[in-house]
Amino acid sequence: MATGFHELGNRHVWVEQAGEGPAVVGIHGLGGTCNIYGPQIAALGGAHRFVTFDLNGHGMSPMVGPVSIENWAEDVLALMDDLELAEVALLSHSMGTLVAQQVLAIAGERVRACALLGPVRNLPDAARSAQADRAALVRSQGMAAVAGGISQGAVSAKTRAERPVVCAMIKELLQRQSAEGYAAACEALGGSRPPDVSQYRGPVLAITGTEDMVCPPAGAHAIAADFADASAVVIEDIGHWTSLEAPVEVNDLLGDFLRTS
Repeated sequence: MATGFHELGNRHVWVEQAGEGPAVVGIHGLGGTCNIYGPQIAALGGAHRFVTFDLNGHGMSPMVGPVSIENWAEDVLALMDDLELAEVALLSHSMGTLVAQQVLAIAGERVRACALLGPVRNLPDAARSAQADRAALVRSQGMAAVAGGISQGAVSAKTRAERPVVCAMIKELLQRQSAEGYAAACEALGGSRPPDVSQYRGPVLAITGTEDMVCPPAGAHAIAADFADASAVVIEDIGHWTSLEAPVEVNDLLGDFLRTS
């Protein structure tokens, strides 16, 4: 299966594919790339075809035109059409969970199941303001102004102490981002509104960590309650970078979820 750039309208989006079986489309979060799902692809690629891509304005995908949760969701559907995927499972993280929810809102019939890692739904005003401040900081000082702090502050104390390579990878992901693409994504996240998922009937799995400050355990359970068929799982001693901080636990949960969905 081909890896490389795909033309989605006027956008050139970097796409990677691996594994065989029912399709799983991975949507990364703010400051991420398709590489955040490396542990999941390695463990589950024998049973699933993983399609991951860099959102417009992230990683290898240059920013073309305005970015928004809605536009990224349209890119997911355009990619599915391009690859002739009639139905998929969605795997998403952080800001990407909003993109996944938007896909459920506009084309839920094409999604057999949806996993939300460190999910977000309706940001509080303080978080919206923080995203605007972060966008301004990155535009004035570059990605180095935020990469170090996020790579340390968004993970758990256990991750920092026992798995510093995770912090290093997060810092590298962030430092390699386009400052303008990241700033625009901050503004898109800050201006987002919760998609209407009331009509989606497929299974949903929300996963968060005990030290996730973006989606604390109570938040994951509240988000799960917005869906007709959803459950929430909390993993001990991890922060917000779910797929990287707890690969074994996430792989076990995700493997069971995809197998039974």
